[in-house]
Amino acid sequence: MSTHHLAEDAYLINCHFDDFDNLCSAVVAWNLDFRQLETGKFEGRLLISGTPNMQFTRASFGRKLLQKGASPENLITFGLLAKPDVQIYWRGQYVSGKQLMIFPAGGELDCVTQQDFDVLLVSLSKNVLGMICEELQLADPDKLIAKKEVIDCDFHLLEKIRHSMLHFEQLLLQIGATQLPLLLTEIELAMARELLVLIATDKCSHSKPTQSRRALALSRALTYMEECPLRDINLVEMSKHTQVSQRTLEYAFKERYQITPKSFMLASRLNMVKKLLLKADATDSKVYELAEQAGYRHMSQFSTDYRKLFAELPSETLARVATKPPMF
Repeated sequence: MSTHHLAEDAYLINCHFDDFDNLCSAVVAWNLDFRQLETGKFEGRLLISGTPNMQFTRASFGRKLLQKGASPENLITFGLLAKPDVQIYWRGQYVSGKQLMIFPAGGELDCVTQQDFDVLLVSLSKNVLGMICEELQLADPDKLIAKKEVIDCDFHLLEKIRHSMLHFEQLLLQIGATQLPLLLTEIELAMARELLVLIATDKCSHSKPTQSRRALALSRALTYMEECPLRDINLVEMSKHTQVSQRTLEYAFKERYQITPKSFMLASRLNMVKKLLLKADATDSKVYELAEQAGYRHMSQFSTDYRKLFAELPSETLARVATKPPMF
């Protein structure tokens, strides 16, 4: 089911997805690039509503994903996991549902999420935040939020915000198009007040921690893979490039992604082929030609690996491109 209302620059999208690339394409204002890291069919749900000055999002994904990209460029984004006991890896540190995440405007999304990922997001303009800071006699928002990325909040205040977000989600699902701009204004002001009060009372915020030797090696390995996205890089080659042992790389990948470097590299290449298939001209492209670009020489092995990861054959992905209707 999907709905899309447009009224006075306000929008509301409520969709279920069986393909994470389609979901990324539907998200307004974010620049997203997801990669699936575990086997099985993807299932995701997205509710996103907003105006040029704010955005409210509820998103849940049923597979382990590496999420890359950036948050809305002109907005400050605040994130809260829908469940307190869930944990994700986000921007260099582990974050739980008992903490508040703050993206800088256009901040990089670097996140590893599991099957239980479910997040609530509010993105607000600096003008709105400045107005509420003045109203509440708080410091300028730039000073209030400066260098804060994760806040260990008062749990009762955080639960109040979580409850408010879930309440607003239910209201968004119930209203008509003509009521949408007024409700979004209410969300914008209410969320700005609650979030700024929470941040102003915070005594235990922290920015991104210094990377360990293992994390730095992993970062170098990932950069090397990004530079050669369709090459079949082996662990020996990666060890030489990162100047750490193969065992160190094994530990680093398992610590971050819970899979081996070999499995991560295989998943990365398959995700790249999937993106090539989705961008291809379905009437003129051949699966084997796109697979060969990723270094595959044995089509039967490629098809087996692809189907195991995405629960469909590459030819089925290409066929979906040919029959895919417009989103809205």
